[in-house]
Amino acid sequence: MARTLLVNWVYYRPVGHALEGLKVARNYFEADRDLKISVLLNSEMPYEIGELCPWVEKVYIADVKELAEYGLAAGCLEKIPAGWDYVVSDDRLMHSLASYSDELKAANQVIIQYLRAGIWKGNRYFPRHEQMPPYKPDTEMRFAVPESAREFVGKYRHNGLKICILPAGSNADRIYPEAKWWVKMMQSVTESFPDTRFYITGAKSKRGNRSESYTLTGNDISLMISEINNAENCFDIGIVNQVALLEYCDLLISPHSGFAFLAGCVNTPWLALSGARWPEYFYNRIKFYSVLPSCEKYPCYTGMKEACIAEMKNGNPVICMSTKELDGKIPAILDGIKQLMRDDFTYEDSIELYRGNVLKSGYPLENFWTFEGSFSIVKP
Repeated sequence: MARTLLVNWVYYRPVGHALEGLKVARNYFEADRDLKISVLLNSEMPYEIGELCPWVEKVYIADVKELAEYGLAAGCLEKIPAGWDYVVSDDRLMHSLASYSDELKAANQVIIQYLRAGIWKGNRYFPRHEQMPPYKPDTEMRFAVPESAREFVGKYRHNGLKICILPAGSNADRIYPEAKWWVKMMQSVTESFPDTRFYITGAKSKRGNRSESYTLTGNDISLMISEINNAENCFDIGIVNQVALLEYCDLLISPHSGFAFLAGCVNTPWLALSGARWPEYFYNRIKFYSVLPSCEKYPCYTGMKEACIAEMKNGNPVICMSTKELDGKIPAILDGIKQLMRDDFTYEDSIELYRGNVLKSGYPLENFWTFEGSFSIVKP
């Protein structure tokens, strides 16, 4: 009888964190394909993407609020099997517990108390035990996109260059470019690549979405669509259809967002507008290109400039995402598109270019990491 393994990855709701848990499941699968692997995610995550992962037996969801309030009496536990051969929990519960909110911490304490492991229970690398399941880090993860979703995006048929645009992620802070800059950027790209069509996506409707692009207004969306004749409005089409859209497009252009990590799961390169708090860290062995900010404090999750905090308080983007700053980055964006469209530009080339650009930019290297150590950046 096949042994069972549960990946407990109940963290904050952004899609990028859900992908981490699904990637961990993939790595266990690659190490032992006889395992029956399931994943436990936060119910506020877009857990539907788990259905695109053939290596995952089942995705279970945990209601964090309910667990924090009712503990072991929480109703959501009734749908989650308690007994497994192996239970693997998020490493952050051991080494980064301070990153958890009180509610999230309480929920995870209940989950760990509830789950039973017949053979071994821990995180990926601890506690060491001769019977802990084998693990193969940093494997490739590719989604199986449903034909129904591919048929949905068929209406966007275009024979030229297809660029998906995510103007803003789900963070409520103003750490994303302004709509007027996106218009200017798309106009510049069209001048250099006249056969381009843009597919502008995100989430604004409260129906069917567990997150939204908070800083982007309906007027912003209308501005981009009305000013760019070669653009399609692909907002609120659903996460699975968005994955199919990413698969259909030649590349994605977006600021840092967990949504952008989806692109690599369908073999689509990501042109990242790097800036603000977080570095890009989830690559999935697909080529990429990062347009890096001028600020030497990037990535500033350890402390943002007072000037940037003041800009946000005044309703403006942080300096590295301001229209003035990003106007100067448009030539780099055009170069990034050219690089990513080259067949001979590889994932390894992406790493070397990125590493070299980071090293010469004066950033605090200790603030950079990659999921599962895909690659490192150290001074030579």
